Amino acid sequence: MGSKAILSDFGKTKKRFFEIKDGEKRRVKYLYVEEVDNPFKAGKMIIRYHFEINGKEMLWDRESKQLAAQMIAVPEETMITIKRTGEKSDTRYEVRQID
Repeated sequence: MGSKAILSDFGKTKKRFFEIKDGEKRRVKYLYVEEVDNPFKAGKMIIRYHFEINGKEMLWDRESKQLAAQMIAVPEETMITIKRTGEKSDTRYEVRQID
């Protein structure tokens, strides 16, 4: 496959990564997590969260221990809300299970 075809196909792909901005609150279905290599820090691992949003699986790579500590209490296949407060190293997440 040539460069033009690859670039054209790439531009048509649907976004696979979940995003949440400062002050936002999102509702997602928590599927599961896995540990993956951190692409920005060689030799370090991060947690990849798998969520379902509007019937589509989305990925979210985070290294936040504060977030991981909250997610331990959340069973897989559960609806949750995630609220983000702050930017970069000052980011905090609030996770709540939806009954």
